[in-house]
Amino acid sequence: MHKLIIVLRDITESGGGERVCVNLANALRRYYNLDIEIVSLYRCNTAPFYTIDSTIPIMYLSNSTTLHTNKFKKFFNKTLYRLYLSYKAMRYIQDSHANVVLANDGTFIPFKKIDNVKYLRLWHIVMPKKKKKIFAMFDTLVILFARNITQWQSYHHNVRVIPNFLTTIPQQTTQYHQKRIIALGRMTKEKGFERLITIFAQLAKDFLEWELVIVGDGILKRELQIQINALQLQSRIILMPFTHNVESLYLSASIYAMSSYHEGFPMVLLEASSYGLPCLAFDGGGGISSIIQHEKSGYVIPDNETDTYKDTLKTLMQQIHLRESMGKYAREYVIHNFSEKAIMPLWHEVLYT
Repeated sequence: MHKLIIVLRDITESGGGERVCVNLANALRRYYNLDIEIVSLYRCNTAPFYTIDSTIPIMYLSNSTTLHTNKFKKFFNKTLYRLYLSYKAMRYIQDSHANVVLANDGTFIPFKKIDNVKYLRLWHIVMPKKKKKIFAMFDTLVILFARNITQWQSYHHNVRVIPNFLTTIPQQTTQYHQKRIIALGRMTKEKGFERLITIFAQLAKDFLEWELVIVGDGILKRELQIQINALQLQSRIILMPFTHNVESLYLSASIYAMSSYHEGFPMVLLEASSYGLPCLAFDGGGGISSIIQHEKSGYVIPDNETDTYKDTLKTLMQQIHLRESMGKYAREYVIHNFSEKAIMPLWHEVLYT
């Protein structure tokens, strides 16, 4: 293989998909010295949020974004304009003489097969309820966890399971006496932060020393702050913007709480676990149950069982020794199963066979 092109929606966003692409590109460059280029359909910020190897070029196909509050502009950019940008991407791929294309945005890519180009689709969102026609255009579908593998194999003849990985293993672990719950993510509907705020509010009066910190940005940030203000918990529930110094955030807490309605394979759970944080999440499908070992490294709560989530969170808040034992197990589990060293050989096999 001579050249790999990774195509995604917007490399400058701070979401999980963007982090995965940057981590993968950096690791492939470092391990195998591959000729890699990133093609970004959109560009909502001036530069990538995550640090990417300076020798990996990025081609931006527009300076537009899908993150609009205006519904018409959002619809236009996600449909017709996206189709046009996908056409530009295909022309660019053909002119670049790439051997392998890894699509992290496969809505319209590829339009057609190009001779001697291998197409891979990295699927990190919820499994579709039925087979998508565009799957037939790919040589391989790469999924992040084995859940529903039989259904996936009915969609495509060549499905590989390659989880996300930790790029580094932190030297420090958290201190369990800290009375802070942390959550990270884009402030959009699917992350379910409004129900996490409601749950914490129900516990707040009995745990006066505890606070909830939600880290992220997004179109619902103002609505979430209004919800917090209405509960009169401004000093106990804190909204913080994304920061590159995530280590200090993880080390400042003793519980990680995920409230998403659905997830793919959330990197934040890997990261939180690597710092020794017990994790609590609703089972929104995806790979959550692959990362959290229920009742060992944390808890996976059936979706929408908010009372169960509240009671489980209460138990973790009450018991420092439980937080510590689960957190230590979480760290050991993700290091053994999701380190870069464990995962990169799987990518080598897909790319070279």
